[in-house]
Amino acid sequence: MFQLIDLLFLNTVRSICPTSVASNFTGSREDYLKIGIPLFEASIQCNWKAAEAIFLVKRELVRHSITEFGETPLHIAASAKGDRKRVQEFVKKLVGMMREEDLELENKNHNTPLYLAVVAGNVETVKIMVHKNRKLLTIPGAYGAMMPLYAAVVFGNKDVAEYIYEESNILSDEDGWDDESRGWLLEKCVEKNMLDMALKIVKKHANIDAQAVLGVLAERPKAFLEREYDIMVIIKSVFAFIRLRRAPKRESNALQPLRHIWDATVKKSKREIDEILRGPPDWNEQDNLTLSGWNVQVLQLQNVISEHVTKLNDAQKYMITRMSQEPYLTKSEILQHLISQSIVNIHVETQNIMKSPMKSIMEENSPVSYKERLALELQKLIFKNITDLHDTTIQKTRNTIMDDQQVLELEKVISDHTEAMVAGAVQIVRKYERLINHRYYSSRVLFVAAKVGNTKFLVELIRQYPDLIWKVDDNNQSIFHTAIKYRQEGVYSMLHEIGSMKDMIILLKDPKNNHMLHLVGKIIKHTRLEEVSGVALQMQLELLWFHEVKELMRATMLTERKNDDGLTGYELFAREHKDLLTQSEKWMKGTASQSMVVAALIATIVFAATFTVPGGYDQENGLENLCCVVTTLGKGGSDLATSTIGKALGLQEIQVGEALKNLKREWVGLC
Repeated sequence: MFQLIDLLFLNTVRSICPTSVASNFTGSREDYLKIGIPLFEASIQCNWKAAEAIFLVKRELVRHSITEFGETPLHIAASAKGDRKRVQEFVKKLVGMMREEDLELENKNHNTPLYLAVVAGNVETVKIMVHKNRKLLTIPGAYGAMMPLYAAVVFGNKDVAEYIYEESNILSDEDGWDDESRGWLLEKCVEKNMLDMALKIVKKHANIDAQAVLGVLAERPKAFLEREYDIMVIIKSVFAFIRLRRAPKRESNALQPLRHIWDATVKKSKREIDEILRGPPDWNEQDNLTLSGWNVQVLQLQNVISEHVTKLNDAQKYMITRMSQEPYLTKSEILQHLISQSIVNIHVETQNIMKSPMKSIMEENSPVSYKERLALELQKLIFKNITDLHDTTIQKTRNTIMDDQQVLELEKVISDHTEAMVAGAVQIVRKYERLINHRYYSSRVLFVAAKVGNTKFLVELIRQYPDLIWKVDDNNQSIFHTAIKYRQEGVYSMLHEIGSMKDMIILLKDPKNNHMLHLVGKIIKHTRLEEVSGVALQMQLELLWFHEVKELMRATMLTERKNDDGLTGYELFAREHKDLLTQSEKWMKGTASQSMVVAALIATIVFAATFTVPGGYDQENGLENLCCVVTTLGKGGSDLATSTIGKALGLQEIQVGEALKNLKREWVGLC
């Protein structure tokens, strides 16, 4: 589920108010059952023949809401699932019967039909409505908080997003955009890998604060992988066949937006650049343990609010079904029961979520982080709103006697409550987001990139600002220290390309007197190690790293230097890797014992086949067909045989494979 702040992206220009709300279905209950329900079914199924028959009798229904959620037939059809062509044809004919302003009608969530089509990802349906009324592109949805273009990007509908961007007057101020909202859009484009659009935005709007974008790009090394030209995708097999050198690859889409952003950034003052790249201090491990629970609580509270609002709206939407199941209750009684049940549910869920943190807060007497404060404010918002909902419901039902009047009052109470709950949550999250979520201001950009091995990102930044290699984090460690810590050989290899500056960087140590050899000596869980299958190979990789860094530091005479714990790099490595070494020994012994029997059986079969000449003798010269031996070894189970025998003999599969290739070459030469 998306976080609430993503789904409810605030547009700072437009206020949260509907452009125009669809009129409710007019007529008796009997008329609604005869006409409204069939039209709803025809719209959701995109059955034009059935819908047209109704419109011939009541044409005005094209602009009336036919659900208690305030949806017109176009709202329903725009978000319908199923055959896309069928949906497009239905929408096209329906739009043809409507006036231009009819397309601006909004449901109770303040969503236009276009907004729902954008979320559904049907680009052709979007085009039909935009062609009729271009103003729809400037009307936000989700309670008036999310522009259609932003929604298309958030929901990952690339085709829709690209079309709307080209049609949206290039995010002009006149259409309700500003630098802040354009910055939010740019960040989401990068997150959703819509890098072509991101490039267009940064080219057109140079004043966008792109700090957050740098943070997102730093975390995505795969976005910087080179791409093959389209023609190479088609003919690469031909190149392989004729043994030609492969054509050069294209730069990744991520490089160009990065260059535009960084070109603008390096023109700033040194202080401004440092602020962009540095960010707040890293949390230590204890801080992470303390805050991890609060991260979960905040997300859970956001989900509780979102689900509470959705359930209330859905319950109203399907009120007809509820009344058929409980015919002995009036509509007003059903609404009262719905409100009461919702209040109890959200109260219980909130109490369960906040139970553990509240105990710790009572002990410590005050929150210790912004996450805790955010969670507490969300809790207060929930309790205040459900209290107001309870009191207002009692007041409205006490002062009115007629059931119909109570229904209208209660529907307004629910509508006001959901809007207040959503708006309040958005306001609170916005208040704390830049204090608690580092990603929003690119904190530690260099070290995030080094941690994930984003070498090309770092090269691009250092190319225009070479002094970045001297930057250190709050523990006085460079990007090369981070690369060693997380075993990122691509970033580490840059250390060998900076000349004599390398000798100065090697001397850096953290406040606990740990230098590079201590960093490689400490084992940590990271994806690079987990990518290697088998604990023995993991141990081998760790040893290779240790010997590489030890060789690098040999001239510094620091290899025997102890840290504050009284350990040298070697001693720390031995202590940290003790369990991995034990597991490696067990793995190798177990593999060897299991493979010996299988290896013996396979060896018997293979060697028997080798000494029995499969091809017999050449009938012309009487020589043995030795080339057939190559066929026996090179195919017909040789992969399993060589792999198993190699393991049993303690050889690596690569060595076995190379040996087999050499053997094959020699036999072919003899033939």
